Amino acid sequence: MTFTHMSASRTRTSATRGLSSALRDLRQARGLTVYAVCKQTGISRSVLEAAEVDADGTKYGVLVVLAEFYGLPETTDLIALGNSRGSAAAA
Repeated sequence: MTFTHMSASRTRTSATRGLSSALRDLRQARGLTVYAVCKQTGISRSVLEAAEVDADGTKYGVLVVLAEFYGLPETTDLIALGNSRGSAAAA
């Protein structure tokens, strides 16, 4: 019997990809660099960059800070935005 290892990047859901791209798009739409967001939010560069590539491991508290920073009234709005983008990408 042969077992194969599936990397985490292959098992990401479309919603996770959507959330990652939503985070990146929100930052870019405001003309902000990763450095600027990190400086203004206190989030480390490695955490923000990881969230923009694969939000699956991003802590909820980080998402709350980013949602507030980007002016979304609820963290659930950020998650819903990611879900809608993930659904469109999967289609």
